[in-house]
Amino acid sequence: MEETLQASETRYRGIFEGVQDAIFVEGITGEILDANACACEMFGYRREELLTKTVNDLVPDGYLAIIPGDLMDATLPENPVETVNVRSNGEYFPVEITARLQEIGKETVMLVVVRDITERKQVEKAFEQSKLDLERSNTDLERFASIASHDLREPLRAISGFADLLAKRYREQLDADADDYIAYILDGTRRLQRLIDDLLTYSRVGTRGKAFEPVDCETILDMVITNLTMAIGESGAVVTHDPLPSILGDRVQLEQLFQNLISNAIKFRGEERPEVHIGVVRRNSEWEFSIKDNGIGIKPQHMDRIFVIFQRLHTQDEYPGTGLGLAICKRIIERHGGRIWVVSESGRGSTFYFTIPAREP
Repeated sequence: MEETLQASETRYRGIFEGVQDAIFVEGITGEILDANACACEMFGYRREELLTKTVNDLVPDGYLAIIPGDLMDATLPENPVETVNVRSNGEYFPVEITARLQEIGKETVMLVVVRDITERKQVEKAFEQSKLDLERSNTDLERFASIASHDLREPLRAISGFADLLAKRYREQLDADADDYIAYILDGTRRLQRLIDDLLTYSRVGTRGKAFEPVDCETILDMVITNLTMAIGESGAVVTHDPLPSILGDRVQLEQLFQNLISNAIKFRGEERPEVHIGVVRRNSEWEFSIKDNGIGIKPQHMDRIFVIFQRLHTQDEYPGTGLGLAICKRIIERHGGRIWVVSESGRGSTFYFTIPAREP
């Protein structure tokens, strides 16, 4: 029996000393009866020094003391409680405290576990600061885009208007070079207008979006196919799809998401007739959509660039665009709480994947 008790005591002591949190055993009148090595290291006291204190002695004035002084009248919180403790050198640090009454033999004691959460608080603070910085950046971006849009539209409209008048009044009255120059001006103003529109769209994804509502993806796809009728007809593209679910989201942004990805699948085609398939599978708590094409594909060194604003892999002559389409898709997906990525091989087509949380519509 004595050997059994000794073995049990050895196991208890091994666990007690091996835990990486501070553990105190507090007696019925509040005094510390025992403390593990981590408690000594965390608070900077020798064990015999701690045995002259109560756990509440380690809480500085003005902060929450959760341990009652009289265990006979103890009302303990069910969940861990955050407060501040103080080390022997006077340094304050954040902690999470859990306390439970425990019967040891015929004696009632309190086990108090103290976890130093300094690192966690630093991470939380950094996260909150990053969140604030991002919100400020988004606000600044939208303000810049709105101002730039307003300031650029007027002179752009004037240039476009006068170039259009020149084209209508003097076409074929000037030499061929002049006609080409006018065409370049008109094409340039149209491209700049598209760039302004896309920049505004990108900047407003997070701030001007509509409230989430039930959205039937089949209906969204029908609308996108209608919008892309000319591109589909000119390219001879074949667009197929799996049965698509209803999800919770911003209807306008989801339509733009599908349209950007499908139009890219048609635009970045090779010699073969474009074939685009929209697939979807349920993976635990989210829907995973895929848009697969048989186009030109993407080289491995460009994979990280394609979702970055203004990053283009091709010249305007090869494939026109503003370099904002996929960046807009990424922002839309992030606003919906999902992820977007691509699997591709140069010359073998691409598959764009994105996830949307499977919330009940």
